[in-house]
Amino acid sequence: MKKSISALFLLLTVLAMFFVLPPMSADAASIMKEDGDIIYRSSNNNSTVKKISNASVGEISNTNSNISPDVFSSKADTIPFLWFNLVDKDYQNITGIVVDKIELYQQGNLILSTTNVTSYSHAGNYELRNATLKSHFSNSNGENKIDIVFYKNSAEVARLADFTIQCYDNAIVSSLSSNRLGTERSEFPLKVTILNVNDKATVDAYVTDSNGDKVATLVAESKESRNYNSGTKALIVRLKMTKGTLFKNSNSNDYNVHIIVNNIEMSFSKNYQNKMRVYDKLAVNVIYGMAKSPYHYHIEGINLINANPFTLELKQKGEIIGEITGINAKFDPKTYSVYIDEDITSKIKDPKTEMQTTLYSEGAEVWTFTYFEQPDAPETNTTNTLKRIAITAPATKLSYSIGDELDITGLEVTGTYSDGSSKIESITAANVTGFNSSVAAKNQVLTITVGTKTTTFKVQIVAAPLPPVTGVSLKTISSSEIDLSWDKINEAKSYNIYRATSENGKYAKVGSSKTTSFKNTKLKPSVSYWYKVTAVATGGESGFSDIKTATTLALAPSGVKAKVVSSTAVTLTWKAMPGSTFNVYRSTSQKVGYTKIAEELNAQVYADNNLMPKTAYWYYLIALDSNGRESAASTPVKALTKVSKG
Repeated sequence: MKKSISALFLLLTVLAMFFVLPPMSADAASIMKEDGDIIYRSSNNNSTVKKISNASVGEISNTNSNISPDVFSSKADTIPFLWFNLVDKDYQNITGIVVDKIELYQQGNLILSTTNVTSYSHAGNYELRNATLKSHFSNSNGENKIDIVFYKNSAEVARLADFTIQCYDNAIVSSLSSNRLGTERSEFPLKVTILNVNDKATVDAYVTDSNGDKVATLVAESKESRNYNSGTKALIVRLKMTKGTLFKNSNSNDYNVHIIVNNIEMSFSKNYQNKMRVYDKLAVNVIYGMAKSPYHYHIEGINLINANPFTLELKQKGEIIGEITGINAKFDPKTYSVYIDEDITSKIKDPKTEMQTTLYSEGAEVWTFTYFEQPDAPETNTTNTLKRIAITAPATKLSYSIGDELDITGLEVTGTYSDGSSKIESITAANVTGFNSSVAAKNQVLTITVGTKTTTFKVQIVAAPLPPVTGVSLKTISSSEIDLSWDKINEAKSYNIYRATSENGKYAKVGSSKTTSFKNTKLKPSVSYWYKVTAVATGGESGFSDIKTATTLALAPSGVKAKVVSSTAVTLTWKAMPGSTFNVYRSTSQKVGYTKIAEELNAQVYADNNLMPKTAYWYYLIALDSNGRESAASTPVKALTKVSKG
């Protein structure tokens, strides 16, 4: 069957472009494109493209128009490439609509807005590149409705309302091509794109027949050369028939391809099925574009070798500029593709003029394709273009609370034009970017865009005031440490601790904590400290908590010694501590069971009598200051009474 297609998207900067053509009916002209790949669902050689100077929105068919890719990850932050084709209810291209800006909305939420648009209005085709998303797609794992709005000079010129796309946040095969195989080779390639997986994920692939038996298995894989978002694995898998035999069932679709990622078989998005069809007729599956010199006519397909030799005819402006005969298709053992490649650089008169190429086999036309089609030229309106915009009345609301929505009531923007005139521009929330009320900000810069001109203004995002910290509790740990704790405040990200040496003294920040506790160390012994605590969030710091006080312990007695005097007596001595008295504690166990045996001693000696012979005793001392506050305990010392001689 003869195929004749005219495309409008060459001179792309990608290295290679793939055009995959599944066999369908020939009485419609529906086109899809993905980053240089066009998927022609069908074509009609006898159709006439409808030329209209001012297409109306009502003529555009939501159902028949196309966007490619039409399967997206809800985790994507950018779209490297997006292609649109506007057609009517009869599958005719809608022409005459020049576009310089495209926006995507989902449930009223702006997903994408870009002026990086290439417009082919004479065929109803448009493409955008490297667009950063304003927000993520939502309602994942199935069909989603979006509005696609097309603009020219900031005015809406076309709209696809409630257009259906596929969106997923789980791992899924988003595209598979080509889905048809030939009968002349036992080796073949498949191009696979998998969303929401790491590029380093392991991949396996195989093909089964109607009985579920494997008939082709993976030989190798190679990474796709095109740009994809992170979290997307794009690759070309090369498979081979398990027994080296050829597919025999012509025009059969009883074969299924299986894609395995990290040992888990993947599902396919709704727009792509895993069915493979086998043909014994020749067909072109892939056409590579001509981005720069040297210019090569390069196609890939099935059953091409059986149709050797080929003739290629080249035309520019209706004139035959070259004819190449004796062309033979070949098999590439590195890629498993069957291809035709001819350098036609010397034949081309002007790479900026459309060139029609027609491939023949045995005198019959196989494929016609047009290269070097040109996009709409930028308008050169030198009489009245927008030169700048300025805010002539600020928005009424410039201060927001966390979670507020943007309010541009009162905002007035005036545009100044090249002829000296000015007018108040129509501004909606879609013209304003940079607003984010999820976090506090003192000077958040918002940008207003009209056409290609911008101006800015600032707003502040104020967090709700934090309540004061409650439940502050102090615990004296030693002569140099006091521990603090308090109740949690959910909104707080951290807490600040302030300290003074008198209740009404000067409080200084001594530390901060991300938890509800704090250890204040390196303090002086026998000193009283006063504390208060604040909570801290993005929007600022709360007021002070109630003041709490605690006193560090006195230094523990030092130089404690125990001297055995007899079988029933032990004498204790220690170093003097001016202004302190001492309590003495004793136990027959080193760690537990201590009892106070003397208190408030002024001397540095104590005689412990009436003890049991041949018995181990442990002692420690605690010092008391003039206010009766106890120190930490001294290190326990041991004494073993002597054996009784009686």
